[in-house]
Amino acid sequence: MARSRSAAYVLSAVTVLVTLVTALALDAGPAAASATDSVSRGSATTFSPIGCWDASVTTASGSSEPVRLVFSRRSQLVIVAPDGTFGGTWHSTGAKTFTFAFTRTLPGDDGTVIGSIRISHSATFTSADAFTSTGIATGYDLNGNQLFTAPVSSTATRA
Repeated sequence: MARSRSAAYVLSAVTVLVTLVTALALDAGPAAASATDSVSRGSATTFSPIGCWDASVTTASGSSEPVRLVFSRRSQLVIVAPDGTFGGTWHSTGAKTFTFAFTRTLPGDDGTVIGSIRISHSATFTSADAFTSTGIATGYDLNGNQLFTAPVSSTATRA
């Protein structure tokens, strides 16, 4: 099962990356994002998450999983995780801060979908090529009833 899950992750990641490279190229406008997409304004430097990031996400239980985050210029976000690909949005909140949010499926013990998890993060750049974030994950059953709320965190580096 681990091998097929890894193969599915790689296939999913390749599919998403091809799609997003196209999307990023289409919405990049005249100037595409650089590897360290930042802009100096006077003495302040403004960082941007636009591009691909490799992250480790940690849940309240202490478990971690690797994810790929892709931020587009049009505030769209795609997350490629071992158990699926999920979409969301992001917004700049300051020179070195931003928020992002997405919804992912909530699997039951047997792997069937039993609801969804809405996840919101507040992120702070530690450099132009790294950020950390903290947030809240809220789980819902298929009828929209809240099941849980738990803290989440992540660390990411530009891919």
